[in-house]
Amino acid sequence: MSNMKSIAFVPMMLALVGCLPAPHAAMNNVCLAAASSRQKEQPSGSEVYEMYCWRTSQGTWRFSVLPNTNREKTIEEVFQNPNVVIGIDALRRRLQTFKVGTRIVILTELRAPGSMRPATGSERLRVPPRRMLDDLRKSVANRKIEISS
Repeated sequence: MSNMKSIAFVPMMLALVGCLPAPHAAMNNVCLAAASSRQKEQPSGSEVYEMYCWRTSQGTWRFSVLPNTNREKTIEEVFQNPNVVIGIDALRRRLQTFKVGTRIVILTELRAPGSMRPATGSERLRVPPRRMLDDLRKSVANRKIEISS
């Protein structure tokens, strides 16, 4: 790349990230407008939740939806949580109360305290069947809620 092209390239790249130096301040308005436009397109919420799913011996699905933290959840926090959601219909209603743009990650293993081994009881955790997940994703698509496994 020639020197002149390089000089023109730098302000253009800086404009893309919205941080032009002062001599190019007139272009900053364009950059800020573009950034503002992108922010409007993005979901307003950026919350992340962990979802633990299991099926009872009677065939009923249960769901524990907990805020994502920087620590491992315990068996008790997941299975004996007073806010465990019973059934897919109840889960749909619960997820409709979450902020637009919330991300939900399905987790299928809990670690034993101070260990890399799975905690006793976490073998009950499952990813729901694909059809159920697809239906659930469609039901929260209007709120731009993302569910991943």
